[in-house]
Amino acid sequence: MAVFQIFFFNAAAAFYTYVLAHLAIKGGVDVACFSQFVGSPPISKWGIKDMQFPSGTMISWETGLGNAKYWALKLILEHLQIGDVIQSPNIVQLGKSVAPVRQVACEAVGPWTFNNEITFSCNSPDARIEHIWADMGLTPSGECGNFKPNKNCSNALGATAWAALECMGRHTCTLRKESKVADFLTCPIESLVMKSTQLFDQRLTVQARCSGNEGIRTSAEYSGNSVYSLGFTSRQSGTKKLLLVNKESKPLDIKLDIAELTDAGAVAHIVDPQSVSRGAANGIRQEIWKPSGTASYTLVTLQPYAVAIAIVGNATALDTAAPSLLV
Repeated sequence: MAVFQIFFFNAAAAFYTYVLAHLAIKGGVDVACFSQFVGSPPISKWGIKDMQFPSGTMISWETGLGNAKYWALKLILEHLQIGDVIQSPNIVQLGKSVAPVRQVACEAVGPWTFNNEITFSCNSPDARIEHIWADMGLTPSGECGNFKPNKNCSNALGATAWAALECMGRHTCTLRKESKVADFLTCPIESLVMKSTQLFDQRLTVQARCSGNEGIRTSAEYSGNSVYSLGFTSRQSGTKKLLLVNKESKPLDIKLDIAELTDAGAVAHIVDPQSVSRGAANGIRQEIWKPSGTASYTLVTLQPYAVAIAIVGNATALDTAAPSLLV
């Protein structure tokens, strides 16, 4: 199973928290919520014939337990309040990784893509795109570099011809996925008559390679900080809270200065793959973050797409009362 599938709801929870924090900085947040409580794929035994936006659900359609999105929202509502003073904390990410050079780049543009486009660029200024393959349909078979059209829904011949016209011989090019009207035209019988193909499953898939050996990059690659952090202080109690979000699909080690935690340390409330993904009765786990000995910092490992809120102060014991799932 792909990393994206394993961590999907954790990634969605991390993204939601990241966006919410940015909105809090820009103009404040009055209401924090999701637009959908439950969704599911087609489930014949329950009489659910059509896709019910499973990516939007807050609970598992199999167990009814909250997924990572549910627990991240609960974490935010319990520990961050309107009126909190926002600060920029001091954290250091250890061992920041450098993305390996790719000789072949493979990307997909689908319903999850905000601007509906993807840009390919050769790393060398002298290189040009010398090979490109594209398909607008269902997920192709095979591995990146050796994709084959999906036998159930594909227009690889036409899409590749279009992509070649736009990109071949160029140092950089941008391909834009067509509108939903074009989705109907890709596999009209399967989409409209047989209903064996869901429109939200269709995507523009592209694989490309540049001349030379310095590789290729795309606009989908992330080059910013892997950990997002924001500090909050309660106006009423003066309690300091530290929000951390791991944007990566791998664990990351960070260093927190004692100025952020104080000598007393902090209790961190964490939503990550260790506590919940698709569903859990208690999706928030706890850790004590405290400098050891005379050290002026503490080292913390954030799991993939972790969302953590550390409450600074009395970190002598963990709260053993499990939060409840309110359904």
